[in-house]
Amino acid sequence: MNILLIYYSWEKKNRNTIDESIRAFENYSDHKLFYLNYAFGVPSFLKNRKFDLIIYHYSIFALKMQEKRSLLDDTGFAILASLKGCKIAMPQDEYIYNDLICRFYRKQGIETVYTCFFETDYQKAYPESLSGLKNYFTVFPGYVDERALDNIKEFVLPIQDRHIDLGYRARKNPYWLGSLGVLKWKVTEVFGKYSGMIRMDVSNDPSKVFLGDEWYNFLASCRCVLGVESGSSLMDFYGDLRPKIEKYQTENPMADFSEVETAVFPNLDNNICLATVSPRHFEACMTKTCQVLVEGNYAGVFKPGLHYIEVKKDWSNVPEVIEKIKDPIYCEQIAERAYQDIILSGNYTYRKFVQEVLDFAQTQISEPAPENAKMFRLLEWREKYPYLFHPFLYAYTGIKSYAKLYLLRKGWLKFFIK
Repeated sequence: MNILLIYYSWEKKNRNTIDESIRAFENYSDHKLFYLNYAFGVPSFLKNRKFDLIIYHYSIFALKMQEKRSLLDDTGFAILASLKGCKIAMPQDEYIYNDLICRFYRKQGIETVYTCFFETDYQKAYPESLSGLKNYFTVFPGYVDERALDNIKEFVLPIQDRHIDLGYRARKNPYWLGSLGVLKWKVTEVFGKYSGMIRMDVSNDPSKVFLGDEWYNFLASCRCVLGVESGSSLMDFYGDLRPKIEKYQTENPMADFSEVETAVFPNLDNNICLATVSPRHFEACMTKTCQVLVEGNYAGVFKPGLHYIEVKKDWSNVPEVIEKIKDPIYCEQIAERAYQDIILSGNYTYRKFVQEVLDFAQTQISEPAPENAKMFRLLEWREKYPYLFHPFLYAYTGIKSYAKLYLLRKGWLKFFIK
């Protein structure tokens, strides 16, 4: 098959899970793969061309958050809409602007979605009448990257030799992610009260984020790591709740989640079930780090008492959890069992995920796409040497990337976003 993967990236240093997902089809299939980085535009020579498989990576859908209507109005997407072939979308952060995404699917001729939603919410999130979707598949936000796993083995220490008892990094999510989003940073404040009892390195400070291999090194330094389910408990289908919530919080900076919920979106929290496993959970397993997770379903993959130490949502057992964290033998047993059951099973790898996608795509191909050596060569050159095709845009994105990284380290990222 000839595959085109469309993604969006201008940053010099991404989170590992983003780069791993972008390169998964290259690393774990034998088909011809060509990339199109939307950050450097869409070449006109792609108009009306045909590929066997066209993949819209989730980084593309981040544009809906940054530039709102660009998903529908941008001329580059008009060229992509003219492409022929089996088109599939792999969105994430699917809890807002769903109406926009649905119209994007229809306009692009996308009939298959690999979503983090479960079947019960397919039609709530992407109604077929609006989206034109025919095929829905539930997937995880990320998987085990076997290449990263091989690299990690070199610096993973036995749990008893690690100098941090409990680690965690999160950002203070806004209230428009619902109570699940709040839980992601609330857990930091709860366990922070016990910092005098164990060696702890937990933070919601965006300037203390780890990127690239720094994150794996941090996990490998921790005996245990905190975690919650990934996702959101509030769907903002038209994107009208977010500005209302932000406005209320600006006017009432001391308001807690309960007050904002009552005032702005009463009885809407938990209107979706978008709670699943995160790439972080797999990354912790890969580094044999014992997970301390707030109770949840975790897509049925992780089992309390077997693969992680469970924290009750009412925080009633936190003192008992602290005592378990102090026991390196117990923590090592939990981490090793998770490694054996989840990592070594091979059930949650990018290799398996890629093969499942390709198997489906092959059932949708009636006639193979024609070979086009010139077009393929141009796509390869654009991916490898973007500065030759778009020197000014490349320079601009480079400056922007370094500016973001600098402001992130200084704790001034909010000024960059504005």
